[in-house]
Amino acid sequence: MYHVVYCFDINYQQHFAASLESLVKNFSKDPSLLFVHIISDNVSDKLRDFIKKFSRKSGINIEINILTPEQFSILDVVPAKFRKIKGYINISTYFRLMIPILISEQIRKIVYIDSDTIVVSDISELYQVELSGKSMGAVLDVDNKYMSEIHGLSEYYNAGLLVMRLDALRSNKFFERAIGYISGENCGALMGDQCAINIAMSGDICAIPEKWNRYASNTEFSIAEADERIKGAALIHFITAHKPWHAWFANKLGDLYWNSLRASQWPDPVLRSPETVNEFHFMARKLRKRGDYVESIDIYERLVEHLLKKLDGLRSGN
Repeated sequence: MYHVVYCFDINYQQHFAASLESLVKNFSKDPSLLFVHIISDNVSDKLRDFIKKFSRKSGINIEINILTPEQFSILDVVPAKFRKIKGYINISTYFRLMIPILISEQIRKIVYIDSDTIVVSDISELYQVELSGKSMGAVLDVDNKYMSEIHGLSEYYNAGLLVMRLDALRSNKFFERAIGYISGENCGALMGDQCAINIAMSGDICAIPEKWNRYASNTEFSIAEADERIKGAALIHFITAHKPWHAWFANKLGDLYWNSLRASQWPDPVLRSPETVNEFHFMARKLRKRGDYVESIDIYERLVEHLLKKLDGLRSGN
């Protein structure tokens, strides 16, 4: 059996559907051998109906683990400053710390995958990756050097994809150590539970091939390197606050998300429109680059008008 875990809240249900579709599409084994575990605090009727139809269509196994009030209360020790980081990391990210205590003890090994990912290779291959006796496998983070220095680590890993030996993690009290760090007085978790995982597992994480967590974002560099980034990739991970379901996302790798979402038959997909000045600016730039000059100019004019009104308000003391 190949066990895969997703952890998310109600806001990421649509994105889970896209990632799940890509996972199943590229799975080469008998579908009945794939077992997907969902850990969440809230599962909508929409998601339940989707899962029922998807599992029937695909032949895979899907289990929903809804946190009980008692289980959720364990996370009360997470300080408020680490509950919302960079505008898109919230309390639900800490659900993955609980995987060893929520997943059946009969299951010894799982692969955890973030919901803002698209799988482009056969996940069964990842189970053959040697962890060299370590309890966990992960890909080095894009900010490995900087984060390693500030935390005093030799390496710093991204937690978007984790290979977890659950028996070893249980024996080593992984959850207790990670939650103990995040709730400590001297905690410096810039990236929430990802930092907690790196601190708690220092020296016990094996670096796995980078292709299993290939980063993509809305930066100029990532957009320009899209063709190169997809070559040889096994999983595309959309990092930072800007995601493919944002109307201003300009990286063409975002098409992987929309193609998977449509194929999943997730009902009524939502594309988020820009709301802030920065988001409208990104949207205008995206339109300009693809040649939609009239629409781009219209957004810039509205932005200038908005900023001038704010400036007039500051001048008048309002």
